[in-house]
Amino acid sequence: GYPKTSQASVEAWKCGPACDAVPDMSEVRQILNGEGRDAYALVARRAGKCILAFRGTSDLAGWMEDLQSSALVDLSGQGVPCDFEGTPCQVGDGIMSNYNAIAKYIKGNLTAMGCTPGSEITITGHSLGAAEAVVAMFDLAGQGYKIGESYTFGQPRTGDYTFAKAFGAKVKATSYRVTYHEDPVVHLPYEGSQTEGFWHTSPEIFYNGDVRKGYKECPTGEEKGCSDQFTDVPTMVLDCLDLSKCDHLRYMTAEKKILMDGSSCVEGATLV
Repeated sequence: GYPKTSQASVEAWKCGPACDAVPDMSEVRQILNGEGRDAYALVARRAGKCILAFRGTSDLAGWMEDLQSSALVDLSGQGVPCDFEGTPCQVGDGIMSNYNAIAKYIKGNLTAMGCTPGSEITITGHSLGAAEAVVAMFDLAGQGYKIGESYTFGQPRTGDYTFAKAFGAKVKATSYRVTYHEDPVVHLPYEGSQTEGFWHTSPEIFYNGDVRKGYKECPTGEEKGCSDQFTDVPTMVLDCLDLSKCDHLRYMTAEKKILMDGSSCVEGATLV
């Protein structure tokens, strides 16, 4: 279940070490869906700048299984106009359903706090939230928002090659897809081709372990020099059944000391 911290604690920005590590937050508003979908986000200002953040899945093992058989749907048909050179874009069905479950509340709350089209906004997310963040970047950019420097972490393949190209044309200059070592989620759904199936957005920022040792940037969506060098996806998935061995929960190691399992949260419990 979710969230693992009360709405009052989150909106007062007193959720524990995770909140303490991000100072200067104000006007924090929690957004979730009450229909059973695993959709959760918050909007806020940090040092006066507009922020949108998406939380990851609450059921990592089940979600990874679902991703392996994910279907694509037309993005324009879901209310977000998208094509590249006349070819319509497609994104993952579950990803789009989750985003649509809270999109109107995100936009309504942004407007209410003065973050209107024309404003610059920074968007981030981890795991399922990373995929939702990418859809949000494209959607909000199309509505006139200026997408500031934004990062996703542990992002699954979100849409097809056409969506990756359309996203690149509209948002690429300010968006970075961060990957870490043998994180299995970044390999799901399985790679397609330029004519069918799923394809990653770009650029990729790849950390092959301790982030203090630097990163490699891969400018296109699918490159063997970054996370695609790892191919044993079933073993990586099995490793994540033990959260203590799961690279999906080790982003920014060792610069970040707070665990990503939700255990540090006020009123917290295990969350991924």
